[in-house]
Parts: sequence; C-alpha cells; structure tokens
Amino acid sequence: MQTMAPSDNGLRVTREVELPGSLLADLVTMEQLAFGSGGMNEWFLPAFARHGAVFVLWRGDEPVGLAQCMREWEELESAYLFGFSLVGEARGKGWGRAFLAEICSQLAAMGIRNLSLTVAPHNNAAVRLYENSGFATVAQISDAYGPGNHRYYMTKSLAVRDNNE
Repeated sequence: MQTMAPSDNGLRVTREVELPGSLLADLVTMEQLAFGSGGMNEWFLPAFARHGAVFVLWRGDEPVGLAQCMREWEELESAYLFGFSLVGEARGKGWGRAFLAEICSQLAAMGIRNLSLTVAPHNNAAVRLYENSGFATVAQISDAYGPGNHRYYMTKSLAVRDNNE
C-alpha cells in the first residue's frame, strides 16, 4: 500500500494491493451506488488491485473515493482510468480534484506518461472535473457501452517525476 500524507482536512490516498473482506465490501457498495450494474464487483475489484492499480480516498478511516487504473497493453507508458467515484457526501468539496491529482502524481512516479478515460457527455460534473484537471476531449465514441451510450474519450499528459526527488 502506498499512501499520501494526510491533508489538513483529514484526507489521504492509498494504493491498495490487497482488499480485506470489509474494505472489499465497502468498495463494492461504493461502486454499485456510483455505477449500478456496471460497477466493479467482488470478482473484478481484487483483480484490479493485484494486476492494475486501485486507489482509495480516505477521510479518517472511512473510504470516500475509489479509482481503478490499468496499464495500456500496447503502450506501457500509458494508463486508462477505468473508474473514478466519490460517495455522495464527498462531492462538491474539491476532494475529487485532490484525489485525481494524487492519482496522477502516483502514476507519474510509476513511469506513466499519459492517462486516458471515458466519460458520459451528460455527466457535467465529471466532465468539468476532468477538464479542470487538465484532460482534453480527443474523440467522441458512439455507442461505447451499447446503443445510445456515448462517451467522450479524454487524455492527459503526466509529468514523470524523477524517482530521486
């Protein structure tokens, strides 16, 4: 588990490799609330933790945000942000922007140079968050998750940190 120092508002970010039962249950519940049947479940989330990157935003000892990333198969210096969500009471406080910034920082430290994601065009809050965090829409994907389920494809270049810093 990698962690960011707690901020003055009690937030911290961890990268989880193992998901003990109670944490897994909490994270699956968060996913289901955010994405319904399209959210991560108890089968997929542990695989992402072991073979990708699962980041958790904590306020004290309560998880309030969750994100999953996977490295691109053909471009090993690129990653895809598969999922990103905050619990309802964590939204609108700037925590999502701080969470995303820390994820980008940790990915850059791992040698990731580019991060991409897709987002529903009608999800105005998420589109604003990503745009304000430096992502640019580079394409629109029609029917990405079935008929009528269109997505914006967004990318961001990450500043790769020198591991000696």
